[in-house]
Amino acid sequence: MDSIGYLYIFMAILPWIIFLTIRNPYIFPLGIYAFLVPFDAVLSITGSAQGPTLIKFIGILAIPVLLLKNTIENRLKPPNLANVWMFLFIFFGILSTFWALQTAPVFSRLPTAVGLFLLYFTIAIIKIEKKDFETIELLILMGGLFAAIYSIRSFLNGQFYLGDTSRATMLIGGGREADPNKFAFSLILPIAIAIQKAVEEENWLKKLFLWVALALMVFCIIVTGSRGASVGVAIVFIVNIIFGRGKLTLGMITLILGILLVFLIPDFLINRIPEAMETGGAGRLDIWSYGLLALKKFFFLGAGLNNFPEAYSEFSLGLPRAAHNIYLGVFVELGIIGFAFFTFSIISHLGLTFNSRTDSNIIILRAALIAALFSSFFSDTIWRKSFWLIFMLIAMHNNITEVIPEKEPITFDSYTHLPVSTKD
Repeated sequence: MDSIGYLYIFMAILPWIIFLTIRNPYIFPLGIYAFLVPFDAVLSITGSAQGPTLIKFIGILAIPVLLLKNTIENRLKPPNLANVWMFLFIFFGILSTFWALQTAPVFSRLPTAVGLFLLYFTIAIIKIEKKDFETIELLILMGGLFAAIYSIRSFLNGQFYLGDTSRATMLIGGGREADPNKFAFSLILPIAIAIQKAVEEENWLKKLFLWVALALMVFCIIVTGSRGASVGVAIVFIVNIIFGRGKLTLGMITLILGILLVFLIPDFLINRIPEAMETGGAGRLDIWSYGLLALKKFFFLGAGLNNFPEAYSEFSLGLPRAAHNIYLGVFVELGIIGFAFFTFSIISHLGLTFNSRTDSNIIILRAALIAALFSSFFSDTIWRKSFWLIFMLIAMHNNITEVIPEKEPITFDSYTHLPVSTKD
């Protein structure tokens, strides 16, 4: 289809987009943003493997739409301490421009960092109804399921990640593909949602659908060969068994699901386990050892946002490498001050998942956050939309307001002058 055809399609759906944006911005643009997160890497609007993606512009659109609608409806609220810590972390990263080893990496990272924070902060200062929150959860679940099905289908048809021809990933024509580790990480939150929803669902047909969806997403992570995401999924199950509802049932189904998946695990993933031991986790141990040397030098203020590769190359005398660990990466780049802001932000958000509310949604968020934090020991997740989406949902859940029904108007009998009900 040529560009004129796409233009006609866009003009045809534009009225519906405007209607949805005004009517319910939690479906569009925010809900669609959440749905598309697993597809982010292949949605480049330039038609190539590089360049801005569609989801980036949907996120930009969500900010003014949400602010305008909630300002008019008087549904804004002041930020809490967790939001403040997140602001200080981002602000310190911006300040690091003044002492960074190289300023170009800082400027290349700022649009993503600031954009993610602005969307997060917008969500953090608006009130939301529970039904809208659960709509977004459903869209996240469906996005993860559709992405898993698409990836598994490609894998079974012999389409693999170009960097490793035995691993599945999200990919489409034109050389656009996601890193398998990043793609697998984006499925952790949908998996956390599927587990808890399946446990609490009473309708057997819906329960079956949720467990099938869960099995597909878990299997998708297995065929990506992502060890970090696999650890994250295990953590999700453990947190749900400890804190979730229906513990015995969940434990039994987890055991059965685990046994079934063992027979489906491809040989290449089994081979990657001893390979990881031989290579130090694909060279991660070597990277971390040089990273610790860099940490001694840049302990106080850091080497500058997005400057870990430059700090690493000073000691390795080789090609720049990413940290493959967000904690070491943040510490080297922003020093003890930036690392403290980042740590306090994580602790405060985790604390919000242990507040007085005991609904199943809080278990989902607790499991997803803890799993993402464990997974982040082995991968650079900090600027991924899937990582920030968890924090956005935690902030959103903290702002849920119950709808207060309108009071029934009181009428009086014309003879007795006593109040009477307007109900039939």
